[in-house]
Amino acid sequence: MKVSAIAKILGGRVKGDDSIEIESIASFDSATKTDIAFCEGTTCKSTPTKAGCVIATIDSGFESAPAIIFVDKPKFSFAIIANELRNKTKPTSGIHSNSIISDSAVIHTSVSVGSFCTIEAGAKIGAGTTLMPGSYVGADVTIGENCLVYPNVTVGEKCVIGDDVVLYSGVVIGTDGFGYVRDGERIIKFPQIGKVVIGNRVEIGANSCVDRGALSDTEIGDDTKIDNQVQVGHNVSIGRRVLIAAHAGISGSVVIEDDVVIGGKAGLGDHVTIKQGAVLGGGSGVYPGKIVPAGFWAGSPIQQIREFKKKEALIRSLSKHNKEIRTLLSKF
Repeated sequence: MKVSAIAKILGGRVKGDDSIEIESIASFDSATKTDIAFCEGTTCKSTPTKAGCVIATIDSGFESAPAIIFVDKPKFSFAIIANELRNKTKPTSGIHSNSIISDSAVIHTSVSVGSFCTIEAGAKIGAGTTLMPGSYVGADVTIGENCLVYPNVTVGEKCVIGDDVVLYSGVVIGTDGFGYVRDGERIIKFPQIGKVVIGNRVEIGANSCVDRGALSDTEIGDDTKIDNQVQVGHNVSIGRRVLIAAHAGISGSVVIEDDVVIGGKAGLGDHVTIKQGAVLGGGSGVYPGKIVPAGFWAGSPIQQIREFKKKEALIRSLSKHNKEIRTLLSKF
């Protein structure tokens, strides 16, 4: 991709040679003449680089590259171009001869299906999507356009995947939720007949699992990003632009509103509601049924961050106070 084309995508201004061809991204230090890198603030002003193009702010003072694209947010712009370059290196379209495809599946001619994939009856896969080896697409599944499905992903029957979604290796979408009913000593499975509906531009990390709904659907909104090894229970509703870090566990019927951030190893009990804009620190524990307003939260049970810090400081000071108390008691 030429520098001129990159600048047009970013809405930036070029200084230098806009005809340079860029093939890939790289860090500022390791970049070569066919790479694009970025410079934040003035940190790179006097640092040499071999990058063919650098994305920087106009006030960075950076001038030592064959081409510079000036934008307001270099790191964000760099991420945009990284995705554009990745999309240009997709596998060629076609279906590998080792894959098993139902005659009633509808697959766009530009789709790439790797070896040992299975696509069941009634499935629909949109233009530009790639299925890497070993992936399974269940009956009546819909996968949108320009999705990237890494090896050994499972998408269960009737689930709906939007456009530009990335599912990393080992992801399972639409397995049965953990729902049971008890009568004395007998435990039987509650029906799990809902589906999973995933919006556009969602990314789900390796070995994460999203359970199908029991009687209604499990939903994930546009632009949400989920890290590796995250469990999303049945009937969960996750809003837009939500960030969930690794090892988080989200119980059934939880509602997570837009723009929430959930730290690693957080645990959310069933029927919890996390309100828009809330930030939960790593290891947070939210008891069933609790409503968590916007703000910064930490600890288990969860509490506002300022209260959490006060209690942590008090606990750390206990040993000192214990010595003082013992000293006072010894005088009586």
